[in-house]
Order: sequence, then C-alpha cells, then structure tokens
Amino acid sequence: MTALWIPGRPQPAARARARRGGPGYYPPEYDAWLQAARIHVLNQRPERLEGPVSVLAVVHPDGVEALVGSAGNYRCRRPKGLRGDLDNLAKALLDALQATKGIGGAYRNDSQVVDLHIFFDPDPGRPRAV
Repeated sequence: MTALWIPGRPQPAARARARRGGPGYYPPEYDAWLQAARIHVLNQRPERLEGPVSVLAVVHPDGVEALVGSAGNYRCRRPKGLRGDLDNLAKALLDALQATKGIGGAYRNDSQVVDLHIFFDPDPGRPRAV
C-alpha cells in the first residue's frame, strides 16, 4: 500500500461545462484543485500499480489521505460493459490519483479501481496517518 496526502480543501467533481462552438471546460475552482492535487501526487512518487487497485480514502477539512494498493486477486471484478467511476463523490480523488499523460500517478487509469472505501474523517482533531 502507498500512503498519499493531498493538502487543500477537497473539491467535489464537477461536470464539464459546454462552450458554444468550443471545447468543454471545468469550473475554475475544481480545475485548480485537480491540477494542484495531481502535482502533489506526482511529487510523492507513488509506485504505479498495474491490474486491479484498492483505494481507502479519508476526507479531512484540510486535505485527503489515501492508501492505494494492489487488489491482487480481488474476488469482485468490474462487470463487462459497465462504464464510469465507482462513485461520483470519489471521482475527483480517483482522477487526481491517476497518471496524467502517462506521467506519475498511483495507477494508469481509474477504471483499475475495483475496491473503494471513502469516508469523512470521524475525528477531525486527531492527527492524520499520512
């Protein structure tokens, strides 16, 4: 398992906005958080995992701690034909942890995630594990 810390107030995933006659874009707050989170992940140099991935994440008011590891021979696989992330609330974190243009990241693509546990910090006063 690789322990990672992404500082800053987490931003929920936003839908891309349409621009008439141009490419879509994300709201500036989400785009800025996602770019900063990807840089923090890149700077922590996690080992890139291949195959099924397990993610445990704790959302703090001032950041997110995540444990990312191989799911090995995980008994539950993503069903064939099922598309999309496991949960929209986790989308921003999963996207931040994946490689960007083949660089950095804890895994190649968030479609590798087969086991996801994410929750709000039950005791914000305690020191974080990462």
